[in-house]
Amino acid sequence: MLRCRNAPALALALLVASCGRGDRPFPYLAHDGRPRDAAQSFAALPPAVRAAAREAPRSRRQLDAVPAQLTASDGTSLALEKLRVRGVVEGPLAFSELHLTFRNPTERWDGVNAAAPGLEGFLDTELAKHQLPPSALALVGFSQGTMMALHVGLRRAVAPFAIVGYSGMLVLKDDSDIEGYTPQVRARPPVLLVHGDADDLIPVQALILSSQALAALEVAVEWHISEGVGHGIDGEGLRHGGEFLARRLRRTR
Repeated sequence: MLRCRNAPALALALLVASCGRGDRPFPYLAHDGRPRDAAQSFAALPPAVRAAAREAPRSRRQLDAVPAQLTASDGTSLALEKLRVRGVVEGPLAFSELHLTFRNPTERWDGVNAAAPGLEGFLDTELAKHQLPPSALALVGFSQGTMMALHVGLRRAVAPFAIVGYSGMLVLKDDSDIEGYTPQVRARPPVLLVHGDADDLIPVQALILSSQALAALEVAVEWHISEGVGHGIDGEGLRHGGEFLARRLRRTR
């Protein structure tokens, strides 16, 4: 968390980009606690701050186009994943809190590849222990478990009869590199994805993007969005998952 007191240029620029549309004023609390519009607040700033703010993006589209990243101590490049701006008033002071979340863009891809051999071995061991054929396998995952279920399930020599994924996503090396992913796909089991529309950890857009990617990979995919559910599973989601598994299991017999 970064606190910028007395409305410095960075905070003002982000507030303009997030809250302003074109030249339309937006409410702003000055240091004396009285509301002012954008023009009044901007005029009251020191000249150097006004000059910096003029160079800032004035729309959300422009803000999204600005590359923002950090470099970790080991040289890893970290990309800005989430930005939240909150106005705070404490007595006579008004300031903005900037909450920034950075992530290694390859972290998920590296993670699923590192964990895949262990999961593959576990699945083969359990199938052999219970004397079940590979086609009797179904994978159900939540969050990172969904990432692993999709990553491993699409690479099995024999396709699982179903994959159900809650609050997760299909992990690609590059978000748009479907062509590079296609040669790695050995199995195309039917997939159900379930996601809450209030998920603030893995936003529900991940379901849409993953569904589109799976369809491009010629994987049959169904999906359900749970209204008002965050990063979790509700009863309706469980029902959909159970019915999907039962339906797919009947087709294998």
